[in-house]
Amino acid sequence: MFMGRLFPISSLNQIVNQAFGSPESRECHKYKGMSLDRKGSPFSLRIIRFHLLALSFGLVLLEWMSRWKEQIEPVPLRPPNQSIVFHPSTDLMTDVGATATFHWNSLGIRGPELPTDDGSVRVLVVGGSSAECPYLDDSETWTSQMSRDLTTQFGRSIWVGNAGHGDFATVQCFRLLDRLTWMDEVDIVIAQLGVNDLLRILLDLDRQLLIPQGTSALRRRISRRFATDVKPPVFWDDSGEQWFARRKELSFSNRSIDWKREIDSFEFRMKEMISMSRRRGVRIAFMTTPVLWQDNMSPDASRRSCFVRPPIFTSSQLLLRTDLLHQRMLKVCLEEGVPFLSSEAISGGEIWFLDDIHLNREGSRELAAIIASQLQPVIRQTLPKE
Repeated sequence: MFMGRLFPISSLNQIVNQAFGSPESRECHKYKGMSLDRKGSPFSLRIIRFHLLALSFGLVLLEWMSRWKEQIEPVPLRPPNQSIVFHPSTDLMTDVGATATFHWNSLGIRGPELPTDDGSVRVLVVGGSSAECPYLDDSETWTSQMSRDLTTQFGRSIWVGNAGHGDFATVQCFRLLDRLTWMDEVDIVIAQLGVNDLLRILLDLDRQLLIPQGTSALRRRISRRFATDVKPPVFWDDSGEQWFARRKELSFSNRSIDWKREIDSFEFRMKEMISMSRRRGVRIAFMTTPVLWQDNMSPDASRRSCFVRPPIFTSSQLLLRTDLLHQRMLKVCLEEGVPFLSSEAISGGEIWFLDDIHLNREGSRELAAIIASQLQPVIRQTLPKE
């Protein structure tokens, strides 16, 4: 019944007749061990033609199954409706609380439930762990503080959901947004990028370029299967001590890095995110990631750093590479007419960081105020005209 709906019996008969000839024409005789039909063509050519048709049918079926599989694969977010309580080590991290509660709502993101009323403005933040804010309580993340600031300023609910994930760079953020079934309910997406792209380059991850969505689902699936997309062995523990130790043990790649190619790939992936957001009718803004790195880091800042590895990678070298990515981000935003949100004002401020790229409570307060101020014009454009 199912095959009959896909291929009517008449179509199947046509395929068989093209491969073997009509029943009336299949009167064959033997000639030197080879079967010939009335036209004198070898019967084996008919077999080859049939196999080619079967191969084409198989490829069509695989493409259909690949598209179906893409639709049912789980979206790579945190487990929904779960909470974890951490007890950060104050010996390792500055300005953290005695406990930090992580709660993921029914969508698998940090923050309150997605509002359903028409009066709310919905902002979704995607990015790496700098967006996710490890070892800070839900109420202390820069996203939650920005939500409160904007709600007060506009006198209406400004919902900010935090979909940050420690392993996410531009490739993973694109895949996330592309597969979110509820993204159409969001008004603004903020993509905080740059540093995780740099670290994944240094760790030799994501070497396969993002495959454009215009290609077949089968090709996308094969490309992802053989692409280098390995998650670094980093995890959170209760106090953060093992988290620090494991990141200090990560080995940077020894390969020769073509930085022009890598930055061009970063631009390509940004433009893919812009195109996808426009197709879905969602406004997107790009945001830089603040870093602890500076030309002359103090001994205390150097102790907190997990990624400064002199003489191969000094803080100045890491800062230079980060700036190149952020400059390309600004270039793309200007060319595409997309909002650019800068966190440069707090980069290098040692009192605001837990480590290289993660903010403490005071740093989150500063960043929330900075980004809220830059985001106000974008929100005003989103509000209905009175």
